[in-house]
Amino acid sequence: MVLKFAGYLMLFVFSLVQIPSCKNQNSIGKQDEVKEIFNRDSKVELLFFYKKEATYEQRKYFDENILMKNTDRGQYMREGVKAVFGIDKDGYIGFGITFLRDATKEQREDIKKILTESPLVYRVFEDVVPNEIKLE
Repeated sequence: MVLKFAGYLMLFVFSLVQIPSCKNQNSIGKQDEVKEIFNRDSKVELLFFYKKEATYEQRKYFDENILMKNTDRGQYMREGVKAVFGIDKDGYIGFGITFLRDATKEQREDIKKILTESPLVYRVFEDVVPNEIKLE
């Protein structure tokens, strides 16, 4: 009988713990809503594609050592960059880049210059919707 009572008591306690989580379930998407930053149908501030002949190793090195900022603690996005998203289109692999609201003109131009001067980059686009561009 004591064992049965302990089982009912545990069931009751677990029920009380679950009640607040049910309440939070209804508010998902309202308070802590994650907003979409980038997709193929939304405008992206900077978009680039690698040349088709760029190897995986070349792209990886560029991503990790040139596009990203290396520090003794690891790799970080360059100053002013909010997010970087991978994209492929028509057999080309590339990235869309969005900037922080307070990114300076110099920070934006620095990244654009890195991309336009790279022998690995096929094309660079500004303020475009990826699904609306023609690559070839």
